Amino acid sequence: MSNQTVLEYLNRLAADNQIKIFWLNQLHEFTTPACDTQTRKIVMNPNWHNANQIPFQLAHEIAHVLISDNSDRILYFSSAANHSKIEMEANKKAVELLIPEYLEYADPANINANDFVDQFSVPHFLSNFAQEVLSNCSRSQE
Repeated sequence: MSNQTVLEYLNRLAADNQIKIFWLNQLHEFTTPACDTQTRKIVMNPNWHNANQIPFQLAHEIAHVLISDNSDRILYFSSAANHSKIEMEANKKAVELLIPEYLEYADPANINANDFVDQFSVPHFLSNFAQEVLSNCSRSQE
Protein backbone atom coordinates (compact mmCIF):
# COMPACT_ATOMS: atom_id res chain seq x y z
CA MET A 1 0.00 0.00 0.00
CA SER A 2 1.32 3.40 -0.88
CA ASN A 3 1.39 6.44 1.34
CA GLN A 4 -0.80 8.15 -1.24
CA THR A 5 -3.54 5.54 -0.78
CA VAL A 6 -3.48 6.02 2.98
CA LEU A 7 -3.43 9.81 2.66
CA GLU A 8 -6.47 9.65 0.36
CA TYR A 9 -8.29 7.59 3.01
CA LEU A 10 -7.31 10.07 5.73
CA ASN A 11 -8.33 13.04 3.59
CA ARG A 12 -11.78 11.44 3.10
CA LEU A 13 -12.02 10.79 6.82
CA ALA A 14 -11.13 14.41 7.55
CA ALA A 15 -13.62 15.73 5.01
CA ASP A 16 -16.36 13.46 6.42
CA ASN A 17 -15.67 15.04 9.83
CA GLN A 18 -15.52 18.64 8.57
CA ILE A 19 -11.76 18.87 9.14
CA LYS A 20 -9.77 21.06 6.76
CA ILE A 21 -6.18 20.10 5.92
CA PHE A 22 -3.60 22.57 4.65
CA TRP A 23 -0.41 21.22 3.07
CA LEU A 24 2.31 23.89 3.30
CA ASN A 25 5.12 23.20 0.84
CA GLN A 26 7.35 25.95 2.21
CA LEU A 27 7.95 24.23 5.56
CA HIS A 28 11.34 22.93 6.68
CA GLU A 29 11.80 19.15 6.76
CA PHE A 30 11.71 19.14 10.58
CA THR A 31 8.67 21.39 11.07
CA THR A 32 6.01 19.31 12.78
CA PRO A 33 2.33 19.38 11.86
CA ALA A 34 -0.21 21.16 14.03
CA CYS A 35 -3.95 21.51 14.46
CA ASP A 36 -6.53 23.86 15.85
CA THR A 37 -9.22 21.68 17.37
CA GLN A 38 -11.79 24.46 17.66
CA THR A 39 -11.64 25.52 14.01
CA ARG A 40 -11.01 21.90 12.90
CA LYS A 41 -7.97 22.87 10.83
CA ILE A 42 -4.73 20.96 10.38
CA VAL A 43 -1.43 22.16 8.94
CA MET A 44 0.68 19.38 7.44
CA ASN A 45 4.27 19.36 6.21
CA PRO A 46 4.68 17.43 2.94
CA ASN A 47 8.46 17.94 3.23
CA TRP A 48 8.79 15.96 6.48
CA HIS A 49 12.18 14.20 6.56
CA ASN A 50 10.55 10.76 7.01
CA ALA A 51 7.86 10.51 4.32
CA ASN A 52 6.65 7.16 5.70
CA GLN A 53 5.60 8.91 8.90
CA ILE A 54 3.34 11.48 7.23
CA PRO A 55 0.21 9.26 7.32
CA PHE A 56 0.71 8.64 11.05
CA GLN A 57 1.22 12.35 11.65
CA LEU A 58 -1.97 13.21 9.77
CA ALA A 59 -3.91 10.51 11.64
CA HIS A 60 -2.51 11.91 14.90
CA GLU A 61 -3.68 15.45 14.08
CA ILE A 62 -7.10 14.17 12.96
CA ALA A 63 -7.27 12.28 16.25
CA HIS A 64 -6.75 15.49 18.24
CA VAL A 65 -9.72 17.05 16.44
CA LEU A 66 -11.93 13.95 16.77
CA ILE A 67 -11.13 13.64 20.46
CA SER A 68 -11.78 17.39 20.78
CA ASP A 69 -9.05 17.67 23.36
CA ASN A 70 -8.40 21.38 22.75
CA SER A 71 -4.71 20.48 22.93
CA ASP A 72 -3.71 23.51 20.92
CA ARG A 73 -5.26 25.72 23.58
CA ILE A 74 -4.28 23.90 26.77
CA LEU A 75 -0.82 22.49 26.06
CA TYR A 76 0.81 25.87 26.48
CA PHE A 77 -0.49 26.08 30.04
CA SER A 78 -0.49 22.40 30.87
CA SER A 79 1.81 20.22 32.92
CA ALA A 80 4.16 17.75 31.25
CA ALA A 81 2.04 14.87 32.59
CA ASN A 82 -1.14 16.30 31.09
CA HIS A 83 0.64 16.99 27.80
CA SER A 84 1.88 13.38 27.70
CA LYS A 85 -1.61 12.04 28.39
CA ILE A 86 -3.15 14.14 25.59
CA GLU A 87 -0.44 13.10 23.13
CA MET A 88 -0.77 9.42 24.08
CA GLU A 89 -4.54 9.55 23.51
CA ALA A 90 -3.99 11.09 20.07
CA ASN A 91 -1.30 8.50 19.28
CA LYS A 92 -3.61 5.64 20.19
CA LYS A 93 -6.50 7.10 18.22
CA ALA A 94 -4.15 7.54 15.24
CA VAL A 95 -3.26 3.83 15.42
CA GLU A 96 -6.97 2.98 15.54
CA LEU A 97 -7.59 5.19 12.49
CA LEU A 98 -4.77 3.63 10.46
CA ILE A 99 -5.27 -0.05 11.23
CA PRO A 100 -8.42 -0.57 9.11
CA GLU A 101 -6.60 0.83 6.08
CA TYR A 102 -3.53 -1.29 6.89
CA LEU A 103 -5.71 -4.41 7.08
CA GLU A 104 -7.39 -3.53 3.78
CA TYR A 105 -4.10 -3.84 1.88
CA ALA A 106 -1.80 -6.01 4.01
CA ASP A 107 -0.94 -9.57 3.11
CA PRO A 108 -3.01 -11.63 5.59
CA ALA A 109 -0.05 -13.93 6.21
CA ASN A 110 2.14 -11.00 7.29
CA ILE A 111 -0.23 -8.94 9.42
CA ASN A 112 1.50 -8.01 12.67
CA ALA A 113 2.20 -5.01 14.84
CA ASN A 114 5.86 -4.77 13.85
CA ASP A 115 4.98 -4.55 10.16
CA PHE A 116 2.32 -1.93 10.92
CA VAL A 117 4.71 0.13 13.06
CA ASP A 118 7.47 -0.08 10.45
CA GLN A 119 5.21 0.74 7.52
CA PHE A 120 4.00 4.01 9.03
CA SER A 121 7.06 4.82 11.17
CA VAL A 122 4.81 4.72 14.23
CA PRO A 123 6.78 5.23 17.46
CA HIS A 124 7.79 1.81 18.75
CA PHE A 125 6.33 2.47 22.20
CA LEU A 126 2.93 2.01 20.49
CA SER A 127 3.74 -1.53 19.28
CA ASN A 128 1.90 -3.26 22.12
CA PHE A 129 -1.16 -1.07 21.62
CA ALA A 130 -1.09 -1.75 17.86
CA GLN A 131 -0.88 -5.50 18.57
CA GLU A 132 -3.87 -5.21 20.91
CA VAL A 133 -5.95 -3.40 18.26
CA LEU A 134 -4.90 -5.88 15.56
CA SER A 135 -5.85 -8.78 17.84
CA ASN A 136 -9.24 -7.22 18.54
CA CYS A 137 -9.81 -6.78 14.80
CA SER A 138 -8.90 -10.43 14.17
CA ARG A 139 -11.30 -11.62 16.87
CA SER A 140 -14.13 -9.47 15.54
CA GLN A 141 -13.69 -10.95 12.04
CA GLU A 142 -13.97 -14.54 13.28
